[in-house]
Amino acid sequence: MTEPTVQAEPKPKSWFAKQFKFGERERFMVMLVAPAITILFLFQVVPIVIGTNASFRDWALHDPQKTWVGLKKYVSVLSDGSFIELVLPNTIMFMVFS
Repeated sequence: MTEPTVQAEPKPKSWFAKQFKFGERERFMVMLVAPAITILFLFQVVPIVIGTNASFRDWALHDPQKTWVGLKKYVSVLSDGSFIELVLPNTIMFMVFS
């Protein structure tokens, strides 16, 4: 007579595994969205980061030295009288009426 085999109980799944099951359907959906996310990242996020970095530096195309100036440019623009009197109202008006 053979003894009955005792099967080990399955290990309880973690909360993460219960909430985020990545089956075939989910992997398919990720693969459909991945090209759009990649293009969005390359053409939106990367230029914004590069532009933000450039806005804190003093450099020109003919001069490859990129000197860090921090917020000096922003302070000079915001303290300029023509910016406050002319540029900012025109920008707000354009934004409201478009």
